Amino acid sequence: MVARYAVIPTHNRPDQLITLVKMLDAQGCDHIIIIDNASDPPIGKLWLQVQTGRSTQVIRDDEQPPHLYRMWNRGFALVEMTARIMREDEWHVVVLNDDTKLPNGWLDYVTAGMRQTSAAVTCTDPYGTLQQALLKTQPDGNIQTRMCPWAFVVRGELGLRADESLRWWWGDTDFDWQACNAGGVLLLPGYTTRNTGANSTTHGALAEQAGRDGLTFQQKWGWRPW
Repeated sequence: MVARYAVIPTHNRPDQLITLVKMLDAQGCDHIIIIDNASDPPIGKLWLQVQTGRSTQVIRDDEQPPHLYRMWNRGFALVEMTARIMREDEWHVVVLNDDTKLPNGWLDYVTAGMRQTSAAVTCTDPYGTLQQALLKTQPDGNIQTRMCPWAFVVRGELGLRADESLRWWWGDTDFDWQACNAGGVLLLPGYTTRNTGANSTTHGALAEQAGRDGLTFQQKWGWRPW
């Protein structure tokens, strides 16, 4: 079975994090990495294990305002190092927002679907409208079929990384487009995930950063979809 690693950036959401770790444990995730971005109080590994019954790896990240895609990349790099030490040829990296709600069976469904195709990234339809699987191999501007940014799985051995010239929001679409060019983004029907705090932190400095990132995205790709 292909190993399954999870990377979860988190900030001041201990209750949601506990729930998510329990969900991943129940679904058979092999290794869980928490990137704790300046939580107050900090997320302690022992504390989290007591709350969830599950051992995790906790990495502290104090950068503020947060750099979401650098956190993703720290997780990707740590997973790759571990997978190489374990002599794994293939591995999955599950990237999740800390406020994600996962339906039962989601992890098996998505990782099995990925390995049946060329997809670099796989997720379930974030809007619950797809009737059949869709493999995107070209970047497009359809927001209804973009990669679900709060819950997706990466084909780890491909070595995809987030673009750190982007810090907030637009890096999701950039990663989607990178994955389209690297083998495709597979969207599967059913098992719809939810993020309970959608856009709740995109205000103030982060809203301004998202605006700057939109300009950077357009300069990189030559156009922007929205």
